[in-house]
Amino acid sequence: MKPERNYGIDLIRGISVFYIVSYWHLFNYTQAFRGYYNPFTHNLTRIILASFVFISGYLIASKNLKINWQNIITFWRKRLIRIYPLYALALLLFYWQDIANSQTLIKAAFLLSMFFPPAPYTLWFITMIMIFYLVAPFLLKYANNLTIYLVLTGLLWLIFLFKGTSEISLYFPSFALAMWLRANPGWLNKLQQQQFILTIIFVILFVLKITGYLTMKWLGIEIFFINLGAILFYLYSYQIMNRVKYTGLIEQMSYVSFGMYLFHRPIFSLTKSVFFPSSETAQVIYLLGVALPLTIIISWLIQKLYDRFVLSWLKP
Repeated sequence: MKPERNYGIDLIRGISVFYIVSYWHLFNYTQAFRGYYNPFTHNLTRIILASFVFISGYLIASKNLKINWQNIITFWRKRLIRIYPLYALALLLFYWQDIANSQTLIKAAFLLSMFFPPAPYTLWFITMIMIFYLVAPFLLKYANNLTIYLVLTGLLWLIFLFKGTSEISLYFPSFALAMWLRANPGWLNKLQQQQFILTIIFVILFVLKITGYLTMKWLGIEIFFINLGAILFYLYSYQIMNRVKYTGLIEQMSYVSFGMYLFHRPIFSLTKSVFFPSSETAQVIYLLGVALPLTIIISWLIQKLYDRFVLSWLKP
């Protein structure tokens, strides 16, 4: 394996997006499996999303960034170039396929929809991540001072709690926690040493959650639960990929994941409008056999073309 690449993160990214696209969202387009949404999958999805936020924060904190305004602007510019143009394209496709109205999409384009809902389906997550990127340099500056870091993250969390949507306040702790753990690797090592005990605690909490004994009303427990799941997902993924020799497929899954997340709804909607079987079983086969492969291929092509354009544009 390439020593500079964390294939555990690639595995999380690939699994997370393929789960969201090929299961969680795919069954929005057919009534074939009405039970796809249940307490088990609901809680699993929260953990999946928290894990994606977690690895975003972890990767950000991997950067050796000296905090000054020039570096902060450079940091923002790089994230903007990497994410925003494809995000804007997805917003246009959402409008074309009538997945969201123009007012909602305009607010999303200016990153306001997490504070002035409604946010567009699916793309709210990318909007949220970009807001986290805006505050990331300031968090990174104090990542080695626990007291200041807790005060700063606490203030930001209160702002998100009272001024933002429920999602941004729920998932921001995952981002801040990952940044802290990456900047202070000794803490992550301590968690890894207690991995078996943490797994038992997580399984108990998961059972309590799906049986209804723990609810979203207990926000502190919910945040603890999804972040414990995200940490364990990272630890197990990292350990698995350290034993895997062939990483090409995982790397490609990770590469196409961003495009898949952005574009799968417009592609699903388009393929459904062109043709859709009447049989519910045939609908699932059509979505998995046609819509999903098209999503993978088109997303890969868009990402590849965009990467080549950016490289040629920035090369001078």
